[in-house]
Amino acid sequence: MANSQGLPATVYFHPWEIDTFVPEVTFNPIIRLVSFFDISRMKEYLNDLVKRFKFISIKDYESDLE
Repeated sequence: MANSQGLPATVYFHPWEIDTFVPEVTFNPIIRLVSFFDISRMKEYLNDLVKRFKFISIKDYESDLE
């Protein structure tokens, strides 16, 4: 993977993805699956990433390139 080769990776998520509240709104079943599948474990996934990898800001990464 990129990180093991010293290359940066980007992690992106929506703020609502760390909220376990799933609105009582009728969604297309496929959209509901894609949007909310396993959402209750998002904080666990993020905690695991923070423990396993080094994170820096994009600003700090750009400074390291100079």
